[in-house]
Amino acid sequence: MLTLCSYNLFLHPLSSYPGPFLWRALRLPYVIRALQSHLAYDMLELHKRYRPIGGTYDHEMPRWKTYYKVQPNQKGMIFTTPPAEYSQMRRALSYGFSERGIRDMESRMIGTLDKFLGRLIEFCNDRDGVLPDRPAQGSSKLGSAVINIAKWCNFMTFDLIGELTFGESYECLKTGIYHPWVKPVVELTRYSGIFSNLGFYPKFQGALLKVFGSLTCRRMDFHQKHTRAALERRAVKVDRMDLLSESIKQTQASEDPGAWDKLVMNSSALVIAGSETTATTLTAAIYLLLSNPEAYREVVAEIRSAFTSEDDITMAGVNKLDYMLVCLNETMRMLPAVPVGIPRMVPKGGRVLNDRYVTAGTIVTIWHWALYHNENFFRAPFEFHPERFLGTEKFASDARHLLQPFHVGRRACIGRSLAYVEMRLTLARLLFRLDVELTDQSLKWAEQLRPYNLWFKASLYVRIKVRRRDGDDAGAYDLQC
Repeated sequence: MLTLCSYNLFLHPLSSYPGPFLWRALRLPYVIRALQSHLAYDMLELHKRYRPIGGTYDHEMPRWKTYYKVQPNQKGMIFTTPPAEYSQMRRALSYGFSERGIRDMESRMIGTLDKFLGRLIEFCNDRDGVLPDRPAQGSSKLGSAVINIAKWCNFMTFDLIGELTFGESYECLKTGIYHPWVKPVVELTRYSGIFSNLGFYPKFQGALLKVFGSLTCRRMDFHQKHTRAALERRAVKVDRMDLLSESIKQTQASEDPGAWDKLVMNSSALVIAGSETTATTLTAAIYLLLSNPEAYREVVAEIRSAFTSEDDITMAGVNKLDYMLVCLNETMRMLPAVPVGIPRMVPKGGRVLNDRYVTAGTIVTIWHWALYHNENFFRAPFEFHPERFLGTEKFASDARHLLQPFHVGRRACIGRSLAYVEMRLTLARLLFRLDVELTDQSLKWAEQLRPYNLWFKASLYVRIKVRRRDGDDAGAYDLQC
């Protein structure tokens, strides 16, 4: 142990980079803070202290976003799928995530959003208590309900991605619970950061796997079985155009015996990437808007003045809502759906970064939450100011180009356009139809969030009320669901 610490501190090629003494000597402090879900916050403090570049341990150090881009005549900084295979997979998905593909799927998105809003309005108008374990709470406020909007945003995004991927909904909105196919993926994705960090200590990881491994394997076997079955049902619908159309055609034509297994794995990844992160941003946007009444009033006014009916709220229509867009951008700055850094490995031969040579094999990482809360780049970083993205004088010095929640480079998120459309349609339809208010029990919701690879979200309870217009009668009992 002493020899390892001495090597890391004094002889390692990266030993000249600054950082906390113990963090440079050992991986243990890093792992402990990761298990405590505090790394995202620690990285901000490290950047403040050791800017512009610092090391946290042998072969790992934070860096800035420009180094995620593939340089001319160089191999990409990748750590998963080989570049050629990744490019082929991305091309197969390109139609579904293109502007044309998204337009072709617009009616399906709106159909799911109609179900989402229908459920919320049903809560407001149901006198008997919508869910059996959530009885009516009284009638002090007619026509309203208290709901956990975080849960229902998750249900909506999962149902939608199921429809756009496999051509079938998970029926989460209908049942009010997670489909058994979905739940293990969400749990394992959230906990993957814990398992990956324990990998530096195989004995601990092995002990943990002995305790939880059997249950985990059973859940994943169940998940893979149902994914494969859903893909087989989807493959029969040859004329359907959606996110997997081209991928299924390529897989069916492939001579690779493992092609179908790869599609099963990629489909699972697509479900998580297209649901959990979008739901997190939607939930965070609702919380931040309700916590900032002036911004809430402005975005509601923009929506309700732009449309006369829900039928007008389309992809083309929401593109005109400039203030809502900057509210979403500010949400992704304050609470990026992926708060951690996405690691990239310096390729063979090493690279010069920030005028300093970095050896091959070094992991370079940008921590989204830490970057977006650094006062060197964003004024008043802990305050919600959508106007910073409108170019106002007060925030003229902000480095707005650094906001890259969907990442940059070859492996940037292919679903960026789809996510924006989904979030804009959801917020516009929600706030057009309902008045929303934050409840006392969720006033400090953001303080209850825990950043692992994704956020552990607490319940966000809001009071919803059907918007009263001429001729409307929304009288009902107050519920909590």
